[in-house]
Amino acid sequence: MGDPEVFEPGCFSWETELSSHWRAIRAEAEAVLALREEVPSFHEVSPDQYRISQGDFWKTFWLRGFGQRSEICSAFCPVTDRVLERIPGLENALFSMLSPGSHIVAHKGVSKGIINCHLGLLVPEKKERCRMRVGSSYFHWEEGEVRIFDDTYSHEVWNDTDQERVVLMLQFRRPLRAPGAQIRDFFFEVLKRTPYVTVALENQRRFEEHFKTLVPPDGLPQAPPPAAG
Repeated sequence: MGDPEVFEPGCFSWETELSSHWRAIRAEAEAVLALREEVPSFHEVSPDQYRISQGDFWKTFWLRGFGQRSEICSAFCPVTDRVLERIPGLENALFSMLSPGSHIVAHKGVSKGIINCHLGLLVPEKKERCRMRVGSSYFHWEEGEVRIFDDTYSHEVWNDTDQERVVLMLQFRRPLRAPGAQIRDFFFEVLKRTPYVTVALENQRRFEEHFKTLVPPDGLPQAPPPAAG
């Protein structure tokens, strides 16, 4: 796959299918955004993120966490859930909601074994003022378009607008040859036994119990599998 800061479009076979369903995914994200005050901030799920997430400017609604599927959150977003099932090596998936006038400070991911993907869903009208830096590369989001990047490069985000920015954020396993894939998979299995993961999963479970009180099972939306293409 090389080692770019930002990948060229079309590197992964599932990109087209993901972007082709962006309007249905956005509709589900908007339903989540309507409950923004109830959705946890990033550090409320993963306390290790306290340096880059403080207050309530960065809300995260998790559909997948460290390979585990959230039953209640996925049921609330059935189209998104079905599209996610088709992405190989998916580890994490969440709606990332960034409030107006916010800044996520520079930070780095921990492993080349993971690649990040953003699908633009709600992008401020002044899109060039809502942007991301990855290493020496800069980009802004476009609704319905995919951006894939390596988060082990220093990266940061600005939303210098008066509108919310919402993306579907994915983290998936980088395609690797042996023995790199085996080393990466062993590292992830060890990581999943540490408080970095176990505490985050427990916090997510507590949110899910709360979310059940907001959206009873008979109020969950139903949707057929998305059509291909």
